[in-house]
Amino acid sequence: MTGGSLTAVPPLLRVDPALPALLGSADGTLAVAAPGQSVLLAALARFTERAPLLVVTATGVDADRLADDLTCLLEGGASDDEVVVGAIQGPVAVLPAWETLPFERVSPEVETMGRRLALLWGLTHGGAESGLPPAPRVIVAPIRALLQRLGPYRQQGPPVVVRPGQEIASEELITRLVQAGYRREHQVEHRGELAVRGGIIDVFPSTADQPVRIDLWGDEVDRLTAFAINDQRSSFDLTAAVLYGCRELLPTDDVRAQAASLVAGQPWGARHWERLAEGETFDGMESWLPYVYPTEELLPDLLPATSQVVLVEPRRIRDRAVHLLEEEAALAQTLATTWGAGDGSGEGFPRLHLPYERLLEMSPSGVLALPTTADGPSTTALTVRGLNPVAGDPARLAGQVTQLVAEGYAVTLCAATAAGAV
Repeated sequence: MTGGSLTAVPPLLRVDPALPALLGSADGTLAVAAPGQSVLLAALARFTERAPLLVVTATGVDADRLADDLTCLLEGGASDDEVVVGAIQGPVAVLPAWETLPFERVSPEVETMGRRLALLWGLTHGGAESGLPPAPRVIVAPIRALLQRLGPYRQQGPPVVVRPGQEIASEELITRLVQAGYRREHQVEHRGELAVRGGIIDVFPSTADQPVRIDLWGDEVDRLTAFAINDQRSSFDLTAAVLYGCRELLPTDDVRAQAASLVAGQPWGARHWERLAEGETFDGMESWLPYVYPTEELLPDLLPATSQVVLVEPRRIRDRAVHLLEEEAALAQTLATTWGAGDGSGEGFPRLHLPYERLLEMSPSGVLALPTTADGPSTTALTVRGLNPVAGDPARLAGQVTQLVAEGYAVTLCAATAAGAV
């Protein structure tokens, strides 16, 4: 759909005549059954100029499923002659939520924090002018990930981009990586680790599936390769490596000052405030983010006016948000009693997640609600129906396809394998 006109009808979708005008607007409601959601979202991303598209789901499982579908339906990614590790690639990306509970003294996975930082930098600094990867065309996120307040990501500096032939000072590179949360080890085995052996720097980017070896000749990157963890041997050359940070909370000057001010005012957590005030990084430090960085900022606040937010099953999203906040409040009350904090009610504990009403309060984006069923006859709807069972009968399948074509549908048949398609 371009400029409010329908150029193609997705297969097996019966479209309300008002649909093209609705998709051309910034706000609205469109009822779409679950099987048709990914097709509709792909059309929205492909044929409208609103970008990026932020798709909100009720759970992380829903987000992963929808992102997989959209990846199949949308084209894009790095060119064949580029081999890049650690960058945001493809038109679709998932913004993950922390796996940890609020107040839990365990750090989220390094990959989770790295992916979140990559998307934040793509939204705020990405593009050709900055030389950093831009945000993808579509960002899919569970409501838990979006209601989580952001940390001091702006104070962490840009990701490190390494290319063959680049002039780079090894000590400066190591210092930047350590400041971004990487741990220096004897040998790299996990994300967020780096190791130094003479003129070779091994690093496992927080957003990559394999570690990177930077072979220096003086201050020049002589060779840039990926390598295997099991035998530590280089496997293939790289065009570039993008090294995003490993932690969403780092002991910046503001964080250290805030932590120092809490030592006397919140004595129950003095041991942790002191460690943060001294600039230490330790496992579980992210659980104190609401205390040491009280700024209430959410990812939708960063979206441009040209973007579009799509709420997939808005009632489920709201219910999940309410449950999330109730769970955090109950946990705060329990821990307040255990820690001897305040009056034991947990009311004074700052929350990691903000109320649902705050989600789009500061966002200039257009909002499209996508319930699965229409609330009434005035609601624009997209009807989805399936083929009748064919039970291995090619002639019956061909007859149904012929009938659809006769009705004016564009039909696309997909198979699990190439042999099945033939």
